[in-house]
Amino acid sequence: MSYTDLLRKYAAAELPKVSLAELISRTKGSLKDAPRLYSGSKWHATYELPVRLAHRIDDLDKLPTKFEGCENVARIRAWYRKSFAELCGFAESHADKEMSPNDWLQLGGVLSKIDKRHKPVTETLAEGLHRRLAQDPGSQHDTKLQDDLQSFLEVFHLSRISMRTTSTHYLNLLTQLHRDQTQLDARLLPLGSNDDGQNFLGIVERRMSVRAILQKAAHDARSVCVDYYGIFDAPRVQIDIADDVRIPYIPGYLWHVAFEIFKNSLRAIVELHEEDNYPCVQVSIESESPEQLTLKVSDAGGGIPQDALDNVWRYMYTTAFSPYSPPDAQDAAYEAPSGDRAIMAGFGYGLPISRLYTQFCGGDLSLHNRTGEGVDCLIRLPRHNCDD
Repeated sequence: MSYTDLLRKYAAAELPKVSLAELISRTKGSLKDAPRLYSGSKWHATYELPVRLAHRIDDLDKLPTKFEGCENVARIRAWYRKSFAELCGFAESHADKEMSPNDWLQLGGVLSKIDKRHKPVTETLAEGLHRRLAQDPGSQHDTKLQDDLQSFLEVFHLSRISMRTTSTHYLNLLTQLHRDQTQLDARLLPLGSNDDGQNFLGIVERRMSVRAILQKAAHDARSVCVDYYGIFDAPRVQIDIADDVRIPYIPGYLWHVAFEIFKNSLRAIVELHEEDNYPCVQVSIESESPEQLTLKVSDAGGGIPQDALDNVWRYMYTTAFSPYSPPDAQDAAYEAPSGDRAIMAGFGYGLPISRLYTQFCGGDLSLHNRTGEGVDCLIRLPRHNCDD
């Protein structure tokens, strides 16, 4: 079957639904049941992942005509096509054979290479779309174009989160299973964990310390804030959560959500208050039950302007300076060094992507605006059962 026929075949297949709860249920106990893990990993690599890639390639081809010829979109399409071809090649060469330990290590290598290749997709897509829209400032007022783009980005990024989470999860499980043959990939255990893998089910930390992740996110956000604004010290983040509050969760996802929220709060405080009088960002537990933990992040940054409330969940909307927003986009988008772009803000992806992470994991993210005072962010984290 030709590559084009394979792509059409997989793009026409039903997209498997996945969430963190489903992924845990699918793989729970698999580290003690190697045949089941091998079977699930092979199904993921030879069917589930190719189907997801084919759907994403198909979606890119359905972007509004304004984005035809966009260099960044073409680059992402090429990455996905290359990954699709590699997976199809692996599937074809291993279709009718019993896989050996070396074959499983080869599969892990394929998944790792694909994971690395796809890592810059979000930033690459955002940059390309911003540039193209900046060439036609009037497109900002094209309601149909904007609505179509929002719908595309919501579906695209949720599927991307599902795809990368599932692949990284199976890659971690295979690595854990073959720990005696290959060193555990520290990159996949977020936040520099020294854990030997026993506390992890793939990408999920069985007893994740909520406080530790929030402390790391606060430290990182404050460091970025100091560098960006050139101030002596950033507003403090006070975390009133005990060390023993632990839940099964993906550490990197909570870090991402908290980091984005802290960045927003710190920026609002720094731009409203004098440096010697910064109020703290307050983090506490809003509510707790056997099924769910809800965190509350409160700031005194003045709140969100009423005319901006309807837009905070829209992709590419930002109240911060962005080198990709008119009238500076024509020059700044091409001249700003990559390390200087959107350090504190600017892409307009922070809150929408963060909400997708929480929703994929079975929770949610919401904002409560206190006009003229500040914002309360509620992060809902489900308590999944990771016990074997």
